[in-house]
Amino acid sequence: MSTNRIHRWILTGKHVFETSVDGKATGSTVATEPTEDAALEEGASVLSEHIEQRSPDNPVSTNTSSQGESRNELLIGCDNDLLRPTTDQINYTFSRGERLWRTYIAHANSVPPRYIPEGCLDPYILMQNMPPLPQDLPRQRIITGQALWHVPHPELPKSCQQKTETSPDDDAWNPEDVYNFKKGFALSIDKPTACRIASGPCHNDERPNSMAILTLCWGYMFCVRFLEMQKRPIRYSSTRLTPVYSNGFKPQLGDNILYLGSASTDLVRWLCALLAPGLGWTVQGPMPPTFIIVTDIPVNFLPDERPPSSKKAADLLIEFCALNDAGSPAANGESSYDTLQQPTAGFLAALALPFYNELDLQPQLPMPRVSASLRAQSRPLDYIRDYVADMPYFMTLSISPASMGSIIWSIFWEPGVECNLANYKAGNVEMLAKIFTLRRKRVGLLWRAIFDLGNVKILDMIVSYLESHEERWGGSFAGPDIDVAAWTGSPQSFFDESFVGSYQDITSQVPRSDLLRHRFNFRLGDLNYIRSGWQPFGRVTKKQIEPDLWHALESGSPREYKHRVWWLKDKDDHMIAEVQHGLRYDKAEDLKYVDDELLFENNQVVEPSRHSCSLKLAPSFEATWSTMHYGATEASGDKSLEATLMEGIRKHPWFADSRGI
Repeated sequence: MSTNRIHRWILTGKHVFETSVDGKATGSTVATEPTEDAALEEGASVLSEHIEQRSPDNPVSTNTSSQGESRNELLIGCDNDLLRPTTDQINYTFSRGERLWRTYIAHANSVPPRYIPEGCLDPYILMQNMPPLPQDLPRQRIITGQALWHVPHPELPKSCQQKTETSPDDDAWNPEDVYNFKKGFALSIDKPTACRIASGPCHNDERPNSMAILTLCWGYMFCVRFLEMQKRPIRYSSTRLTPVYSNGFKPQLGDNILYLGSASTDLVRWLCALLAPGLGWTVQGPMPPTFIIVTDIPVNFLPDERPPSSKKAADLLIEFCALNDAGSPAANGESSYDTLQQPTAGFLAALALPFYNELDLQPQLPMPRVSASLRAQSRPLDYIRDYVADMPYFMTLSISPASMGSIIWSIFWEPGVECNLANYKAGNVEMLAKIFTLRRKRVGLLWRAIFDLGNVKILDMIVSYLESHEERWGGSFAGPDIDVAAWTGSPQSFFDESFVGSYQDITSQVPRSDLLRHRFNFRLGDLNYIRSGWQPFGRVTKKQIEPDLWHALESGSPREYKHRVWWLKDKDDHMIAEVQHGLRYDKAEDLKYVDDELLFENNQVVEPSRHSCSLKLAPSFEATWSTMHYGATEASGDKSLEATLMEGIRKHPWFADSRGI
């Protein structure tokens, strides 16, 4: 399938599953069956047009160009090649992925638009071990912190291990507790995020739609809660809308009217500021759209009114939701699916605004369709207050585009798929949103928020990621992060998986995935940027591995996340550590747990007749190069291609020009 056809699928929703026999790999041992029904054929497609990354610093472009490998070169199986997979491996992986995504698409087609699994309705599924920002947030541009991990060292004396295991004091030194490298989180941005209101609603149904207003309200509350933690006061600016008294009001064609009925003066004043062009409120220092507002009672504003606090704003938001029935579920009680409530959808959209801002994407919010009804809410709205109370936890994720990126791009990672077989699929926005929540509930929840912000350029970034493992040139947020995986409970790479086993004998065969995991743990404190989550392939004998790792190989004990440390300064400019264990620990209760459903349910892979296995080389090449590059570093930190333990790798065409390792 060509790139143009993929773009057409993404933008129009028209997708056709290719079943041409041309290019079918031979020698496969996979069974065959007749092609499935036409409806399923219509709902599936393979993204097989991948191109090599074009960045001048990227190894794909430098190596493949020197070999004359074109962007259209296919991934061809080789039975006796160090790096290329065999024909059977290609056929197996292709058929497995095809069947898996067919299942997702069929499932997505069976539910109404914008309906998602019930397990995805709660944002707290993202917050398992999420640390909050410090309550006394410093007034500086960046705050740094580190995650503390417990990495077993079986070579330590038993007395030392017993002493540290029985000590509950977090301040007690433990040689098996290792800090990951420091990471900085930005506490300010250069410019605010400007939102556009579309000329019409984004959905065809007739239900009220308050997403634009709710997103702006939640954006305000995120900012104000953040400023409260920095003890910075805010005030209304002179920019605001002027409400119109409904008695005698005659709307004109094209007027965007927000009817608030007999709403409180505080709510009217707040919305007059939020919905005004520009900023209706301001704050001294760096900064963390047009309607006609109609009311049934005259409203007069006092000159020195102060904007609502985050707690007061939550009450005003509840009033607004009650006014237009924005928090009620759809009438679908007998189904295992439900719609994401608009207050929650707006909350998640606001959570993703800093990520949008960092990617230079402007939110395109739907034109509101609101009518004051004052109907009784069928679902309590107290959860809005819960979101505000727990905002410091959600802020940790929101203010870090790298953390957000590591989560959302992990949607395409799959356990057990080796780096030289990495290829993907895509679809249109609504189909993708439903498939993503079916595939991985936590990750899919954030994707729904990103799609709700409405900028279709995110689809181009998806295509870019599928082609190059990066969503854009000049800086990617797609690299997996073990800390964020521990915070959310959602694995992002093979580094988040347990060891395959333990290896006692010197001749034991050790999977390279376990070798790289042990090396990673051994150098956990080093500045290690993981670019790809795909696991390496093949095995090596234990005697080939550096002796530094032998005790760990024999033990097979995994590392465990302990807590987050924020590094702050006291009044005397001395560095102090603020330890945060995460939401589940702080609340002393079990948060709702949902499986990510990453593992394929049926191990029997069936290859449909007439299926095409035309996979492009570039994505698999790039994932292999990236994984082997990481594997070229020993536990000691020494870098050499020989550390991959692949005899003859320097002579392989893919690494012939790899002078950078």
